[in-house]
Amino acid sequence: AVAESETGVLRPAPYFYYVDHSQEEDEEPLTPVTPSARVPNFPAKMHALLMREDLKGVICWMPHGRAFKIVNPRDFELRVIPTYFEHSKISSFVRQAQGWGFRKLTKGRERHAFYNEYFLRGLPHLCKKMTRP
Repeated sequence: AVAESETGVLRPAPYFYYVDHSQEEDEEPLTPVTPSARVPNFPAKMHALLMREDLKGVICWMPHGRAFKIVNPRDFELRVIPTYFEHSKISSFVRQAQGWGFRKLTKGRERHAFYNEYFLRGLPHLCKKMTRP
């Protein structure tokens, strides 16, 4: 959806343009998403979680692959967060996701899904462009 008013002028926040990065090549294919001997960063952990078949009923990609959704928040808080992250509350997870530039969708069928222009299903190399502000 284009965030323009009837006059064709871009409206201020919270309306943003989405930039499609899905066709971008990996500029440094020999550089891993997570350097060796380092703990994976948040986006790398999220890609790993979303690939796990046994967690599909807890967290999954949206059908278009541009956002993910926590399907079962209680299970996510009890089973996933303590195992993969250094905290145990879903509110801390949301804060961490926002720190990495993820936005939470608040309306429509994809309500409560998280997205970031550089976080796309099957393209973990785009995570190299994600930084904490």
